[in-house]
Amino acid sequence: CIGELNFRSKVIAVKMRRDRIVVVLANKVYLYNFADLKLVDHIETTTNPHGLCAICPSATNTVLACPGLTRGHVRLELYDRSKTTIIPAHEADLAAIALTLSGSRIATASDRGTCHRTRNLRCPQFNDAGLNPHQVISQILTRNRAPQSRERCPHPKRSQRRVCVRSYAP
Repeated sequence: CIGELNFRSKVIAVKMRRDRIVVVLANKVYLYNFADLKLVDHIETTTNPHGLCAICPSATNTVLACPGLTRGHVRLELYDRSKTTIIPAHEADLAAIALTLSGSRIATASDRGTCHRTRNLRCPQFNDAGLNPHQVISQILTRNRAPQSRERCPHPKRSQRRVCVRSYAP
């Protein structure tokens, strides 16, 4: 055993990449160095019963996305730039959060299931990817180009435009 992390409340989710471990509790997110288990950051969140959190897998870009303190908001931690951004993504509670492999795009879905949005982290606006009622189970961002994308950024990376949403109708 390399080490052990103990918490006073229930661990809802754990995310890992080569150099970081993210532990998600009901109202907090903890980020640790993988090598020595030293605490890098802890973030207060709104109630997060599904353990929503995403960390960029790229070792060259440390981006963490989790629910903010306000319902429907996403908190983005851009650790390489020492910048925190709060995104008012939805009016309803969040149902899913995903980042691209490079950490340059984020996709979110609401608990209401009526809206799924993507955002280029270099541009301020969201693009609605779907407005059909459904319950989002999970979502994945891939490198393939999505047809009929409503990208409005001046220089989008066309290699990171496809969003895969797995859902079912209630």
